[in-house]
Order: sequence, then C-alpha cells, then structure tokens
Amino acid sequence: LNYDGTAIASVPGVPHNPMPEADGTGQNIAYGSSPIITRLDGYGNGNRSLELTQASKDYIINNGYMETPSYTLGRGPVNIKVVDPLNVVDGYFECIFNDYATSITNGADTASWTINRYDVKGGTLKDSYTSDVTISSDNEQIIPDWGVSVQIYQNKYFSPEGSPAERSTDLISAEINFADSSKRWMTFVQDNDAFYPTNWIRSGTYAPETDPTDPAYECLDDTQPGYRDYIDPCNYADQNGADNEKRFAKLLGGGVAPHRVAGYEASYMPMAYYNYNNPSPAKDASSISYLPSVDIVLTADQSKWTRCPIIELGRSSALNVGGAEPGEMRKSPSVGKDGNPDGTGTGMGWFPGYAIDLESGARLYMAFGENSFLVAENGSDMIWNPTSNLIDNAGTPLMGGMHPVYVFSYNNKTTNKYLPGYDHPAYIPSQAENNATNQLYQDMLVIESNSITQKRYTYGSISWVAYPMLQEGQDLLSTDVTISLRVNKEYKNFVATGENGGKPMYSWDMSDIATETGSQDRLVDVLDMINVVPNPYYAYSDYEKSRLDSRVKITNLPEKCTVKIYSVNGKLVRTFKKDSPITSLDWDLNNHKGIPIAGGVYLIHVDAPDVGEVIVKFFGGMRQIDLQGI
Repeated sequence: LNYDGTAIASVPGVPHNPMPEADGTGQNIAYGSSPIITRLDGYGNGNRSLELTQASKDYIINNGYMETPSYTLGRGPVNIKVVDPLNVVDGYFECIFNDYATSITNGADTASWTINRYDVKGGTLKDSYTSDVTISSDNEQIIPDWGVSVQIYQNKYFSPEGSPAERSTDLISAEINFADSSKRWMTFVQDNDAFYPTNWIRSGTYAPETDPTDPAYECLDDTQPGYRDYIDPCNYADQNGADNEKRFAKLLGGGVAPHRVAGYEASYMPMAYYNYNNPSPAKDASSISYLPSVDIVLTADQSKWTRCPIIELGRSSALNVGGAEPGEMRKSPSVGKDGNPDGTGTGMGWFPGYAIDLESGARLYMAFGENSFLVAENGSDMIWNPTSNLIDNAGTPLMGGMHPVYVFSYNNKTTNKYLPGYDHPAYIPSQAENNATNQLYQDMLVIESNSITQKRYTYGSISWVAYPMLQEGQDLLSTDVTISLRVNKEYKNFVATGENGGKPMYSWDMSDIATETGSQDRLVDVLDMINVVPNPYYAYSDYEKSRLDSRVKITNLPEKCTVKIYSVNGKLVRTFKKDSPITSLDWDLNNHKGIPIAGGVYLIHVDAPDVGEVIVKFFGGMRQIDLQGI
C-alpha cells in the first residue's frame, strides 16, 4: 500500500541505454558502486569489509606503514554509494568527522560529518553537505545534486552475553585464497571440543569441576606416572566471557582464532608464555574488540618475508634444544632466508610472508613457534615448514611439528585508549631486519629477563593466532596464500596525516567516474545503436493505440539529427528533423502526404551533424484498414 492506504499502481518501464542523451552521455559507474576511498586520518570501518588497492599493499609491504592507504571500489571504510549513475558529478571530495568528543574508548560515537567538494585536490571549494544526523544513527543520506548517497554508522562494540566487563565485536568474514586453486597446500589444526590438543580455541563456557570433594571432579591425577597434561579435562577450561557464543571458534574450520581465546594450558597448545603462570592481564589486553582486520599472506617471494622471533613450544626444557624454557626464543642459531645460520645470535628466523592491518595501514610484526623436541616433524630447524602429520601411529600429538603463527597489533594502547596497553610499532623492514632495531626481538629479551610488565605488553599485543599444517601430498609454498580476516571496527581518532587532528577524514576523486555529457565520442558510438522497433513490422506493434493506428519507433537517436526514409528505388518517402532530448521518434508508416506506405523494404538514413550518418534497413508488412465499429 501507499502511505495513504491506496493500492500501489504498476507502471511499465522500458530500459534504455542513456548514451544518446545530452549530446552523448557516458555512464562510467553502476548503481550501488563506490569510488576508491583514501584514509587521511582516523580509524575504523563501520562494519564494512575493507580491501586495499594493490598499490597501497605494495607500499605498506616495502615501507611498513602508509598514512594514506586507498581502498578498492566498494571496499572502503565509509559507504559512499552511487544512486544516480547519470548525474554523478566530478571533483575531489573530502569527508570530515566533526562536532564530537571521544568516548572513554576513543570512539567517535556522536560525530557528524561534512563533505566538501573541490574542483581538484587542493583547488577551489565548489559546494558542501553536512550530515542530517550523527553517526550513532544508521542513516543513508541521499545527495541528489551529486548522484550519491552517504551512509556512515558507528556500529558499536558490545558485551558478550553474561560478561558485562568484556568487549567484543562482530566478525565480518574469514576467507582463505590460494593464488593457484589447484595447489591448496595449507590446512590447519582444526579446533574441536575433545580433551586433546586439537581443542585449542577456548571459546565457549565449559568449566571443569576442580573440587576434589565433588563427585563430578574431572581433573586427572598428575602424580601418576602415566599422567599426560594434554588429555586432562582441567586443562581445557574455556575463557568464559570472552566468546561464549563461539562466534570466533570456527574461523576457517577452526584454524585461526583471536589470541584472547587461544589455548596455552597444556602441551601442544599453540601458546606458551615465558614464566607467566597467569597471563590474564595479557589476555585482557588482547580483547576481541581490539582485533584488527588483517591480511596474512604466505609467499615464496623472499623479498616480502618477515624477520621474527621463533618461540619454543616444547613444555619440557630438558627435552628442548639448548634447554630452552617454553615461551623463550629458540636456543638454536638464528637463520637467514636460506635456512642456514646467519651469525646473528639465536632465536631469530624468517616467516615466509607478511601481515597488514587494513584499518591503520601498518605492516605488522609476526612470530611463529616450533617444538624443538619434534625433530622429525621439522620442529627444530628454525624454518617455518610444518609437516602434514597431526598424530603418530600411537595417537601421540605431532601437530605438524607445531608451527603456529602469531600476528601482533599496532598502536593498541593509543587507538583504543587502553591505558594498561602497549603501542606496539609497525614492522618497518629497514629497521626490523636488524636485530638491534627489531622491536619484537628486543622486547623478547626483556621478557626473558623476567619483566612482568613487558610480558603484559608484548603478549597483550598478539591479536591473531593461526595453527597451520601442510596438506598431505602438497608442496610447501607452492603458491601464494592469503588469509583475510575482517571484523567490525568502531570509528576512532587516529593520527595519520594529521589534517583533521586525528579525527576520521577520508577523500575520493570522482573525475574518472563522473557522468559524461556532450561527448562527441559517445555520439559516434550511438550511430551503431540506432534501430527500428519492431523490425520487421508484421502489421502490428505494441506502440499502436487504436485499430486505425500503425506505428513503429526509430530509437537511440541523438538529440539533433535528420531522419530520411527512402524506398528501395531511392524515392524519398518521409523526412523528420529532430531537435529534442527525447531519444526516439514515432513513424506512423505514412509518407509525407499522410498516405499509408505500401508493404516492403525501406531504407532509413540518419544524419547527425558533425557526428556521422547511418542507414538502417526496415521491412514493413501492412494490414488492411479496419473500420468495423468506427
């Protein structure tokens, strides 16, 4: 029903190509599309899945950080959508968040926005629009003069059910892409709920009974000779309150998870904290709400590899190479990209790839683990090269030699206004490839000196954990792999260029996608579109309004043209001089004297001044005049 309660009437519409209109119209972008958007200041995505342009990715990989990353069409942090493709204006646009004070978590919750349109970047201001409401309301504001709509909404973090002190966010997507889909060489230790190391993600609400006097007591007796900690139910308590509904438990089949819910309590878990019996402060600092949207890329291109610490995951120092404690850097010599000792000390190697934070534009520090006791599973060679063996023939865990991957955050403390947190820097290759200026290596040395503060800082900066393995029958790094993890991020203050004082600010240029009018080149193409409908004409068309009416349309005509209709022997039958924005004209199948034409073939010549000419053949089969009932 309509707003007034009346029935909605159906109206027929005939789709058409707008190219003949306005002396040559070019539609350069489709309805619903968005321009390439560049971040100038600020942080966040409004629950939108981001994708960087390849140029931005390349810059970040090589330099470690980009103040002005750009996002591909339709994958930017604000929703600028084309709603009128025939009226998209050109110019350079800047969207500025204003009129707000940040929340206690640095959120721009009550911001308004202003969009300024300039003729060119740094040029003359043409016009401006401001938001009707703040971004706390999910409102799509249409700007007819520009042919676009603007929808910017602060999708807030939330407290998981039953956990008012915890903060979480929405998962947007988790994908894995193999550049060559026939070489799917990577799989994962996939999480499940067994009392076994495959249960490595602590999402959910399971809490074992730990009271020995309770008949439901679940813990195994650790004084028994055959005790194995990795099958003890009491080592599989979930991180109650962090992800009770298991929103993040099955990313890529349970192969990737937030550090907040990654297991550490028993052997073969992907996390091992150095001499840190209660890592709760670090877990709190790696709240799910702090997760960045990331691309984790594995590649054989050594120029893109990440210099990183390798963490000892074996739980018994007596069995580990060099007597390394769990959570320490490996005690084996550091290696170069060729896997051979490089003479720079111990504990450092190369992860074959990189990670990028899509919101901040930073390349991220990384690390990976090894269990040096698992020599036969490549667990002691200082190279990221997991095997395909999950367990041995006796059921003992192998986990491919344990090669979990750790992705660190960037500027967590400042971005989220989390005072106990830590601003872990971006991975700048020119600095991080040297141990003396590799921040993570230096932080690990402080951790190994037993600094509780540094443990909270560094472990609290781990955002994502992946637990990969080699797919049986495949070759390691046989094709590039991209793991794309996207989460909702609130809009926050974040100083990039500083042009808006750190308040969110975005730009885009519509020059390449603005609607073209008055295009001579378009009109030349229009000549190939000119047609007669229907053709052939078999004594009837839908355009006719009565039994006495005979009618066809000559379509896709330029605004100014001359149409001449000839018989096949060259006799002029009818002439039309057109000068109107309507792109078609009706021919009543009469000659210039108003006499109906005879059935047969006709030649329709269209001449558009300064553009060109075209001839269209037409066949018409005429009917006898029907005067019945007249």
